Amino acid sequence: MNKSIIELSNLLKKKKISSLELTKIYLKKIKNSKLNTFININKKKSIKDAKKADKIIYNKNNTILTGIPIAHKDIFVTKYNKTTAGSKFLKKYISPYDSFIIKKFNKFNMINLGKLNCDEFAIGSDNSNSYFKKVINYLDKLSIPGGSSGGSASAVSANLIPAATASDTGGSIIQPCSLCGVTGIKPTYGRISRFGMISFASSLDQAGIISNNAEDCGILLSIISGFDKNDNTSLNKNFEYFNKNLNKSLEKTIIGLPIEFFNQGLSIKIENKINDVIKIYKKLGVKFIDISLKKNKISNLTYDILSSIEVMSNLSRYDGIKYGKYNKKKKFLKNLIYNRNFNLGKEVKKRILKGLIYSSSKYYKNIYSKSLKFRYSIYKEYYNFFNNNILNCNAILIPIFSDLGYNIKSKNINNKMNDIFTISTNLSGLPSISIPCGYIKNKIYKKKNISFQIIGNYYKENKILNIAHKYQNFIK
Repeated sequence: MNKSIIELSNLLKKKKISSLELTKIYLKKIKNSKLNTFININKKKSIKDAKKADKIIYNKNNTILTGIPIAHKDIFVTKYNKTTAGSKFLKKYISPYDSFIIKKFNKFNMINLGKLNCDEFAIGSDNSNSYFKKVINYLDKLSIPGGSSGGSASAVSANLIPAATASDTGGSIIQPCSLCGVTGIKPTYGRISRFGMISFASSLDQAGIISNNAEDCGILLSIISGFDKNDNTSLNKNFEYFNKNLNKSLEKTIIGLPIEFFNQGLSIKIENKINDVIKIYKKLGVKFIDISLKKNKISNLTYDILSSIEVMSNLSRYDGIKYGKYNKKKKFLKNLIYNRNFNLGKEVKKRILKGLIYSSSKYYKNIYSKSLKFRYSIYKEYYNFFNNNILNCNAILIPIFSDLGYNIKSKNINNKMNDIFTISTNLSGLPSISIPCGYIKNKIYKKKNISFQIIGNYYKENKILNIAHKYQNFIK
């Protein structure tokens, strides 16, 4: 059984295990793993940092996180370490500085075991787009781990690490957590600084946490949240400990069930699992009401257009001058074409080309401008819903996938149909959390996890963490 951060911290505090011993245990597991979850491992530095953490614990200057191992999705730049974003373009890139998130964890003397595999530039939903080979799902090798944070989710699921950082642009935390049977949270946009995080779509990207339970997610999220002057999208809000109301009663809590999300060709097996979850929450005092979010039907198209334009803009820096190979004998354009053809994967190239088309003068008014209006209407619908004094809803509960066919061998799986459950929260900047709720076994799947998603109001991470925690405590 995977141990929580609190359990590991207590073992360290009581001297039942040292940080060095704990680090070596996890390093050995990573070395023996065949899941391809890690791109690089910081063996020497992690052992050095573990020894330092043991001294801090011995002197009783430790916090709850001192000496606890962690690993980071390979889009967060790390000083003097490789950061690749899963791309051939950056396979030799070593950052001269730490990202905001890395700095925060270093401050609490956590042990960085290494960098986790992901889809190239975080673009993808199955973790097969990485230059460093695809990630394997620990629960079932026939099932994809999800993307783009599949390396983080599969590593936590396999107990190669107790927790990991991740990022979400259109479901890149929520979907992998569902497929790998772990818990993951994406906070309100701007809660965590994106400084030092390699961008996919800047107005949609949000860093988050993947771990074994909501309590761990709350602890780590509290550490990395906060204002950062280096990021102009960072929320200027005071530090908040998200677990402060973790055991608060759910009496009088009202959760909405959007009829549009439950009419997406939902598998009967998934529907049954969600109904079981609803029954448990009712026992905990939660009241459910049917709601309507009609604007969700335009979220996929809106996301496709806006994310493609933003990735085209963000990846324009990879022109062969600073990154890649630059041939002085060739003209700039030839260098650009050569480097992009040679160093970028098919999916990334496809998104760049789509972005170029959508943002061209021919389509700018009819496509891009209208997409921005669509996005605002999605945001406004959520905003009006959460601020409706008559409904007085605290959260929304929805599935994450509509069916069980999300696996390696399936050729007809409709990714877009499943993305409908996760994309609108990124377009509107809302916080959400993925919570496992059981397994389905049959001839096709060895162990297929089912999860549900709780979406909260802006800045209400503490509320959705409490809702998740109460459920997880109930089913223990």
